Amino acid sequence: MEKKVRVTEREYSKKMQDWNRGFEVGECSKLWVLCTHLSQSVGQSFSTMETKMNEVSRIAARIGVS
Repeated sequence: MEKKVRVTEREYSKKMQDWNRGFEVGECSKLWVLCTHLSQSVGQSFSTMETKMNEVSRIAARIGVS
């Protein structure tokens, strides 16, 4: 999960550098796509983390650590 976040952050950073060099009004659609991609990636990461936390909770409950 951390690796995926780092890769996404790197991609975002590169795109922002490119856009800061010469941002045009027509680039808004590209920015929207990037934001959508980042939002989906973050959502997937949280979903994965939540799944793992639930799994750990179930195991803890089974062994009586709750």
